[in-house]
Amino acid sequence: MENPLIAVVNTIQLKNPITRDEARTISLSTAPNYQGVVGLIRKSYLLSEDGSTAGGIYLWYSPAEAEQMYAESWRDFVREKYGADPTVTYFRTPVVVDCNDRRCLRGNKGVSSRGIQEALRRGQGRAKPNALKLPKHGQTDPL
Repeated sequence: MENPLIAVVNTIQLKNPITRDEARTISLSTAPNYQGVVGLIRKSYLLSEDGSTAGGIYLWYSPAEAEQMYAESWRDFVREKYGADPTVTYFRTPVVVDCNDRRCLRGNKGVSSRGIQEALRRGQGRAKPNALKLPKHGQTDPL
């Protein structure tokens, strides 16, 4: 059985709300720390509408790689940067649809959206066969 991708959501309840510009400055200052991290596919920074909650969504190749990130040293870094403890929640992620390159990721393998459609046609999925025929960005025609 292949390892599923792992999504991790962390949230930080801020003592004092921050603005979008402040969040962008903080995010840009920490982004280099995540470049080149083994197993990390993508990280998105989060800020609630009222600025009272910050956090991130991370997509990982494996649980083991994700768990290495969220050690006490990372929690200390977050506490120092934001003045509050992070909450970390793990999710198994069986499929990711990447709208930029029109691919689906399944486990540790990339699968084209056409491959997913073929599996659905063969009855190996729950969705209707044409459910994944998505339009290209800015167009209304199916793939």
